[in-house]
Amino acid sequence: MRKRKQRVLIAVTVLLSFFACINIHEIGHVVAARLLGASDATYALYTRTDVGFAIGYYVYDPSQISPLAAAVVTVAGLLFSQATAVILLAFRGVWVRSWFKREVTAVAALVFFLDAPWQVWQGVVTNIHRHGGETGKDLVNFIYLINRELDINITLLKAGWLLLLALHTLLLFRLYRIGDDKTTFP
Repeated sequence: MRKRKQRVLIAVTVLLSFFACINIHEIGHVVAARLLGASDATYALYTRTDVGFAIGYYVYDPSQISPLAAAVVTVAGLLFSQATAVILLAFRGVWVRSWFKREVTAVAALVFFLDAPWQVWQGVVTNIHRHGGETGKDLVNFIYLINRELDINITLLKAGWLLLLALHTLLLFRLYRIGDDKTTFP
């Protein structure tokens, strides 16, 4: 019976974490847009689009900010979700006596972390020359804007994101191991 309760708890954690991740990701875009001068920035959890629907969708007037500021806005959602994953794993190391807190926190951190490979995968596999402009894919838009504004090679930008993903993954594994070692942070 205990195993069944644990499985149910993990399933509920995944669902709630997914919902929280979408919110935090979109709030990251909105916060960045507003800080950079787009006072009309907002988001929705669900919206219909020309081609179907979108889960998590931010809207702002890009003419209110520079193209480089728009590039920052496109990655701010990913930065917020990944900062949340790091914070969750850091707290996992603090909760050494509670299985519930440690495991639920690890599962939640994993859900938040999965935003990174998803975003990087979209950025790497999309033909940016063909799509260009606004695609609704955060890293595709970022790579396009940085290539257009700073003339940095697209292949180099994609390789840089793959390297950042690898380093970020190593950091999260290290934080996870710290929690497993039942240590706390100094």
